Amino acid sequence: MNRKLDFSAYCIYSSKISLSAKQMAHGECIMLRVFLTCCLLTVVALGGCSGDKAQELLQTAELEERQMNLPHAKQLYEDVIRLYPTSKEADLARARLAAINRG
Repeated sequence: MNRKLDFSAYCIYSSKISLSAKQMAHGECIMLRVFLTCCLLTVVALGGCSGDKAQELLQTAELEERQMNLPHAKQLYEDVIRLYPTSKEADLARARLAAINRG
C-alpha cells in the first residue's frame, strides 16, 4: 500500500513538473514575441526619422504658419534659429519670422 501511494505522489509531482514546463515554454514564447515586437517598433521608429532635426523643425513651423497658428509658428522658427544658427533652415526661418512680424 505504501508503494502505491508513492507512485501516485510521483505521478502527481511529475504532472506538475510537466505543466510547469509547458507554462514556462508558453511564457518564454510570449517574452520572445514581446522582445521581437519591441525590436521591430524600434527599427520602424528610427527608420522613420530623417535625422535632420533642423529641417523637421522648420517643416513643423511652416505647417503651423499655414494653419494660422502664428504664435506657435514664431516659437518654432525662433527655435530653429537658436538651435541651428548657421543652417540654411535658420536663414529660411529668419525670412519667415520677418514676414510674419511685418504682418
